[in-house]
Amino acid sequence: MAYIGKSPTGTGVRSRYYYTATGGETSLSGADDNSNTLVFSDGNYVDVSLNGVSLVAGTDYNTSTANTIGGLAALSASDIVEIVVYDIFTVADTVSAKNGGTFSGNVAMNGDLTVDTNTLYVDSTNGRVSIGTSSAESLPLTVAGSQSAIALVDTDRVDNTYYSAVWGDQVANLHLVADYQGTSGSSFISMRVGGTASANEKLRILSSGGITFNGDTAAANALDDYEEGTFTPTLYHSSTNDSTFSAVNGEYTKIGNTVTCQIRIDGGTSGTAGSFLVIGGLPFAVSQAQGNMSIGIWGSNPSQQVGNIQGFNPPRLFKGGTDVTTQMTFFTAMLVYKTS
Repeated sequence: MAYIGKSPTGTGVRSRYYYTATGGETSLSGADDNSNTLVFSDGNYVDVSLNGVSLVAGTDYNTSTANTIGGLAALSASDIVEIVVYDIFTVADTVSAKNGGTFSGNVAMNGDLTVDTNTLYVDSTNGRVSIGTSSAESLPLTVAGSQSAIALVDTDRVDNTYYSAVWGDQVANLHLVADYQGTSGSSFISMRVGGTASANEKLRILSSGGITFNGDTAAANALDDYEEGTFTPTLYHSSTNDSTFSAVNGEYTKIGNTVTCQIRIDGGTSGTAGSFLVIGGLPFAVSQAQGNMSIGIWGSNPSQQVGNIQGFNPPRLFKGGTDVTTQMTFFTAMLVYKTS
């Protein structure tokens, strides 16, 4: 029997396990009747009894399988097997509470874990982890701080300054930043579905500005602007510019370099007739490359006239291929044109 008590290398420890047979067992392992898991490091320091009678090691049982009593004669239902395991506890096999140290195996604990008050807190009751605070939000992970950023780092990065981040600010805005330090110069944000391969990319935000779709990475194809707004259009004769309209309304939508405008002008006249009519006050200049192309349609009074708009800068009104020079008292138009 192993020595119990003081020894040159540590203090003796004895663990006792009880198993109640259901019938037919020839080996015992795992949790016992008290949910204690059978563990031993050396089969020479194990004693086994069956219904109070000691068994002979190597004859009545063996310990050739780790943490298992094997080689038993088939047990009968309600047989009681007692296993006593002897071990030693050594101070050398502990981690100092004062000086710290290293655990070489797995560590399990019950209850909460707190590291330096707010550095790390594990709420075992609610299954939550918080970093930078001991007051977790109602989510599995909380990161708190004056700027509660989470760094996203690839261990194979070519420069130690290359990393991205995500954080929430003090007014509940969410920020996602590629190249947090601003040092790479070629960063982008990619969104992929169905795997990490580049073929699965559905959307990319370029560092130069703009969004590309479905694997297209060319800056020339990026959607780099969207806006809506109002403007104050004018309709006048090119040589006099003396229109008197008082009710002018314009609305536009710009997607990339394409502008769509709706115009309604009333409450006056286009001024002194004789020179061709032009539209002014557009929110964006018309691309000169479209000077000979039709970019819209118009309707007006008097005489319920209609025609097209040529893409000069400023755009000019045409009817039947000829510049319109007559005075107008009401005007409405829709334009779709490119801008540089």
